[in-house]
Amino acid sequence: MRKTIYLIAFMTAVIFNSCSSDASSSKPISESDLIGTWHLKSHTLDGEYLPNSQETYQFTSNQRVKITYPQDNYSEFADWTLNENNLAIHYDNADPDTNTIIYKSQI
Repeated sequence: MRKTIYLIAFMTAVIFNSCSSDASSSKPISESDLIGTWHLKSHTLDGEYLPNSQETYQFTSNQRVKITYPQDNYSEFADWTLNENNLAIHYDNADPDTNTIIYKSQI
């Protein structure tokens, strides 16, 4: 559940950062937009704003992501795929019923 919450907040940041000033134009998110290190600074859970998140998402060009939770001294790894504005995260070592999460942009 925690993974879902943080990645929803992350995708919201990706979506808002990729929007142009013309709200009527829709540009798909590209791999080059995603690759790199992202630091989650805050997120919203059930409508409640939660500041001071510390998670880091490190997306690589070989379609791997390292998610680091410094407050818990823990990291996990996953594969990622991007299809236009749909990001799928396939977690390593996760429950088979919940190891893939797909996020869809509403741009």
